[in-house]
Amino acid sequence: MRRGIFSFFSVSGLIIFCLMALEPVTAQTPDWEQHLMAARKLRQQGLYKEAEQEHLAAVRQAEAFGPDDRRLAQCRNNLGTLYHLQGRYDEAATLYKLAIAVWEKTEGAVSDLSAALNNLAAVERAVGRLRQAEETYLRSIELREKLPDDDPELAKTLSNLGELYEMEGRYTDAEGLFRKALQSREKHYGPNDPEAASMLNNLGVLYRSQGRLEEAESIYRQVLELRLKTSGRQHPLTATTLNNLAEVAEALGRTDEAEKMYLESMAIKEKALGPEHPEVALTLQNLGEIAATRGNPEEARRLFQRCLRIYEKYPGPPPPQVASLMNGMGVTAAAAGKYAEAEGYYSRALEISKSWSMDHNPRAATFLTNRADALIELGRLEDAERILKEALAIYDRIKAGETKERGQIWSHLGRVARASMHLEEAESWFRKALQLRTETLGEEHPNTLVSMGYLGVVLDQEGKVEEAETLLQRAVAGIEKTRPDSPMLADALDHLGWHYYLMEQPGKAVDPLRRGLEIRKAKFGGEHPSVAMSLHYLGEVYALEGRTRAAEQEYRRALEILDKAPGADQVVVAATLRRLAALCFEERRYREARRLLERAASILESMPGRDRPSLAAVLNNLGTTYFQEGRLAQAEALVSRALALNESMLGKQSPETATSRTNLELIRGMLAQQAGKRGADDRVKALTK
Repeated sequence: MRRGIFSFFSVSGLIIFCLMALEPVTAQTPDWEQHLMAARKLRQQGLYKEAEQEHLAAVRQAEAFGPDDRRLAQCRNNLGTLYHLQGRYDEAATLYKLAIAVWEKTEGAVSDLSAALNNLAAVERAVGRLRQAEETYLRSIELREKLPDDDPELAKTLSNLGELYEMEGRYTDAEGLFRKALQSREKHYGPNDPEAASMLNNLGVLYRSQGRLEEAESIYRQVLELRLKTSGRQHPLTATTLNNLAEVAEALGRTDEAEKMYLESMAIKEKALGPEHPEVALTLQNLGEIAATRGNPEEARRLFQRCLRIYEKYPGPPPPQVASLMNGMGVTAAAAGKYAEAEGYYSRALEISKSWSMDHNPRAATFLTNRADALIELGRLEDAERILKEALAIYDRIKAGETKERGQIWSHLGRVARASMHLEEAESWFRKALQLRTETLGEEHPNTLVSMGYLGVVLDQEGKVEEAETLLQRAVAGIEKTRPDSPMLADALDHLGWHYYLMEQPGKAVDPLRRGLEIRKAKFGGEHPSVAMSLHYLGEVYALEGRTRAAEQEYRRALEILDKAPGADQVVVAATLRRLAALCFEERRYREARRLLERAASILESMPGRDRPSLAAVLNNLGTTYFQEGRLAQAEALVSRALALNESMLGKQSPETATSRTNLELIRGMLAQQAGKRGADDRVKALTK
């Protein structure tokens, strides 16, 4: 039998092995090998359906050699790699195990066995069985290390194990494996080895995960230089590297540069692989996300729909890539303030994951976390908390350790607790998230800085204003370095401006709030819901300064934007209505104030479980307005409800509770006076009959 070599295919960065012949195919080449070579060519063209038929033909031919023949094992392994590429993980695993069973009994098949174990580990990782994947990778590595002459193929499995460790947040272990793999390839094949470029690329991915964006960019540029030398400008691997560089440029805020590289990457892929290849869809999705970031939802939707059409061309149920697309569409919808739509996309992503038995892997945990984020915005706090705990359970099940993803979940749990006014619990979650992100991502990573900002906000609410100010200032300074002019910076500026408002320092508050407003206008246009939020904050500051007309103008503009925006945050609408009503009340425009407060109360009443303190404030103010209009019975009922809500949510000693109690006593005093006056009038009437 002719000796074979391993070719490899990339699956989400992983390397899986196919056995191929060394010699070119001739008329004398056995039929089963001819089918394998034909399948390989078809796969490279993205013609997976046709490739499957060639693989199946190879298996049928090899079955004639007997169930324990290594040629049959090879054909099954290679068919498994095709199913692997398509996300058909159960079928791939079955074929890998059949091949392993043969090679374990075959003398001299150590290299083949190691390759099949590597492939099986990749499937185990894909479906979330990370501990089994690690054990299988280590077994594959152990076998290769026993081979003479320092087997160069060892580097590929080392690299795969490194990617597993990167997923788990074991960054030091991952970096060590990536560097060892890279050194091995360069030792055997020199610095210009194409596969060394793949190992170097993994380092770039690692640095990007850690927020080391400048280092990641430097690595990717080295990879690009290698790709250009070894593969040329028009090769799909070059296109992938351009895509990676574009992602870093986008993360650094260089959107125009990123778009240019995405477009070049897509053009190369379309020419080399065809316009309907799944690799084209991956870059289309990135371009769609850029369109969404620029406030162009129609263009984003067009690009996403083209992605979907590509995936729908393949037979069978939607592949796992569609789940990632649904997740991306959800992120885009959420960025536009369309949280109900986003929640639907995340739910669809989870359904697809479940259909592939991938609902208990880290990717599903990400979809759950994103869905919870949308549910928090929709006020469905109990559902959000339940889903976040499901996501945590996935990481507990796979024993993933303290990964950066846990930090995201803890941060969202802090938001749930804060929205429920459980401030001590919120502070605890935010501190845990900040500590973990600092340890795993570093102090300057954008996600670490976001946690810093969230903690600062809740500390403000607890009255711990000195620590809050320090954290909020650090968050702004850090994000300005890495994400200038980004929505993330606008959020941090809002938090800092609101802190100064709470400190009754309106002069300091205006500048960060205006900067945040301008960033949002530049990114999303003047009609985006987030612009309304900035206008609301500015209205609050102007009201504090006594600039009533300016405050009213900002509130009304905010309401105008929110009323037009589908899926706008109704709690923000209610808050703006309440503040505008307060201005009307001060100017004794009671009828207008009442109408605004009635609308705010109706909104908040329809959202059980969300922002009950705000409902209490609205009910209290509406009751006070009825009092001014002489409608004392209605006023008493409303302020009584406000008092009960404040006592249950904030405690009997809170300032808000004290205000409601004082108002209720005043209203009841007036009712008693009225009752006494009516009694006196009745007695006078009786005496004068």
